Amino acid sequence: MAIDMKKKIGVNTKIANVFNFVMPYQWLSEENASEVQKSFAKKKVIFFGNDMSGILDLGNVDKDLLVSKTNACLDYVRRFYGDYDLYYKPHPARDTEIAAVNLTGFKILRENTTAELFLWKHKSEIRAVFGITSLSTFNAFNLGIDAHVFYKCFSKIYSPNWSWYFDDMYFGMPGSFFIENFNQLAVDNTRVIEKDEALELLFKKVLQENKGKVWLICSFSESMILLIALSKIIRSLSPGRKINLIINRSHRWDSIDARIFSDSFDEVISIPRIHYSVKPSKVLQAIKIAWRIKNINVLPDDLVMSVSQPEFIENCFISYHKKNLHIGVLTSRDFNAQYNPDNISYTRNKDFRFNKATRFYNYMLEPLLGLNRTMYLTYTKWKGFYLNRYQKPINEVFNQVWLFSHKQ
Repeated sequence: MAIDMKKKIGVNTKIANVFNFVMPYQWLSEENASEVQKSFAKKKVIFFGNDMSGILDLGNVDKDLLVSKTNACLDYVRRFYGDYDLYYKPHPARDTEIAAVNLTGFKILRENTTAELFLWKHKSEIRAVFGITSLSTFNAFNLGIDAHVFYKCFSKIYSPNWSWYFDDMYFGMPGSFFIENFNQLAVDNTRVIEKDEALELLFKKVLQENKGKVWLICSFSESMILLIALSKIIRSLSPGRKINLIINRSHRWDSIDARIFSDSFDEVISIPRIHYSVKPSKVLQAIKIAWRIKNINVLPDDLVMSVSQPEFIENCFISYHKKNLHIGVLTSRDFNAQYNPDNISYTRNKDFRFNKATRFYNYMLEPLLGLNRTMYLTYTKWKGFYLNRYQKPINEVFNQVWLFSHKQ
């Protein structure tokens, strides 16, 4: 049965518990206004590659046109940024694009880490970042780095659904973030990220009212720099506070050297990620993990913050430890994609459906285990894309919702 997401409420407007903040990345460094003035001295320009094989697997994409247009993007960077050191960072899933495109003048970066940690580590060296659809450009912009995407130049190659999806993915980004033709000179988006006083005030109040440990829950490795920033704020506002990190472990975490982030947390607990499946062995694994999380020693005065939204481990944690204050942390982009009924994907597509495994979890396993019910739905007419949210409005699932964006 098809589900019309326009009818699903994302936020209960009768509850005043949703707060908007600027990305807290100023806490990652002590830069000042002179950093922007010194941007001319930054030597590296990074191009983040696409998963070309994944795009072609979705069908209805002409490979020759895709390669030709990707080469035009690389030519653009060579033409306008030829005086800089040019680098190409392959997509972490598959690097088949390397053999298909013209990388003359580019050095290939093989550093085994996430793009977000790479950008944070090398921020002072980077003049600009480009990509076709890479989310790394979004994260670069949030860090204050000059960043741009080319996907609007691919309107005759990608289907309209793809363009709508990317429009939602880059919701709220300024016009200068987008390259719409290859003769357009990119506007420098370099910015200084300032501390958000409203965030500090609310965080201080929350920590004063909840004096126990802070539990941070994370599924996706690209969220690590946000977690590090949050830990730095906690250390500053409440010195000596214990901070535990729960990692919803998948293969993407294998590319991260734990030494990069281990100093930011007192304890790191890694739990295997649960993928929806009706296989008995997978269902048994989910039940065992739910039991493990239910028995974690979380005291009533502990604070729970999650940037997973929603994953099985997060759902278990907030469902079983109900006495704690739960804060859901999202970027404005993810909130728009999952909880805004007016986003483009929802208004132009009614055909969202459960598959067999997600229907089993939603109707049987989640109620049986006493978990919040979720919606993991696929776009039936649009191969490879899905949405993932709680059935309830998000601010009914969490006591507070913190939305982070680039806006200042």
